[in-house]
Amino acid sequence: EARKELLFSDQGDRKSYLVMAHGDDHPGNIIAGVSPGSTKVFDPVAAGLAPGSMANAKALAHATILPMAGMYYDSNCKDAQYRMDGSQIVVDYDFAAIPVFEVHEAIARQVIDSRIIPVFRAMRAAGADTSREFATLKSALAMCALLTVDTAMLLTKDDNRGIGLLPATIILSQSAGLPSLDYLAQEIGKM
Repeated sequence: EARKELLFSDQGDRKSYLVMAHGDDHPGNIIAGVSPGSTKVFDPVAAGLAPGSMANAKALAHATILPMAGMYYDSNCKDAQYRMDGSQIVVDYDFAAIPVFEVHEAIARQVIDSRIIPVFRAMRAAGADTSREFATLKSALAMCALLTVDTAMLLTKDDNRGIGLLPATIILSQSAGLPSLDYLAQEIGKM
């Protein structure tokens, strides 16, 4: 979990807002126990300092949006429509039709409220340009779908996994199109 304490690295006219982070924070690296306090996070090979804006991107993407897009199972949500709105690609993808939509949205809201927003508030208090940091977060979210799975292999399977990864990548890169992502953009916009 990213900590709120910030470390600074001077890179000319831009400071890096660094936090201590797990580095590979996704559901596959969590063992949930039955008894209180028995949940464990493991595989800290990538743990260390990370840009604050990116520290929780993987947790948000992999625990919430990417499962609905078919990264881990057939989400039964197959039809995406694309249209242009100026220079933006708008994706109409019925995530709400997925049986676990509400659960994933609740998890997303929890990750946003308890992890992402506190780090962004701390960065803002330290003088960060939150709109610039938000652009970095959106790029990191989009990369989660592109860099952590063999999308081409998933699309050749007969189980429909992966079919929603392209629309999810676009939605994540814009941080719009799902209630949780709209909420994230709204909260960061208030800073």
